[in-house]
Amino acid sequence: MTEAALLVEAFADRLAEVHVSEVNTASRHDPLSPNAVMAFRAILTAIPEHIPIVLETLIDQGQSDIQTEIRRVYEMFGAVVV
Repeated sequence: MTEAALLVEAFADRLAEVHVSEVNTASRHDPLSPNAVMAFRAILTAIPEHIPIVLETLIDQGQSDIQTEIRRVYEMFGAVVV
């Protein structure tokens, strides 16, 4: 996330979208963990509000589900989801 923070700082005015994901040691996507949510929270204030968020999490083999992953993204933004 250090690199992500540096990129957002340098290019925030040129961002077209932000991909939110967690990547494991095999460089494959995983469901978002609480640590990933905290890490993304650290750079959110530098991302302009109008920038779309692309959610890239693994759900195709039952690792998680869409609603859980969306809830985790809302948690990143500090929103309460019911």
